[in-house]
Amino acid sequence: MRWELAPQTVNSLHPSGPKKSGTGTLVRVRQEGFAGNVANATGHGEGWKRVLGWLEAFIKRGEISAR
Repeated sequence: MRWELAPQTVNSLHPSGPKKSGTGTLVRVRQEGFAGNVANATGHGEGWKRVLGWLEAFIKRGEISAR
């Protein structure tokens, strides 16, 4: 498994078009090794959806670290 973090501009939609509304972090996760095993790949994909849901809930509660 490999992950990358990168600063990202966050845009919001406005009637006049997208405008910068702040900054954030793009989290890109890549997991390999599922060649020919669709069931395992699908299961891991669903697992990542759950993990990212937990991360979103954690951040929305304001419990983020400034590290």
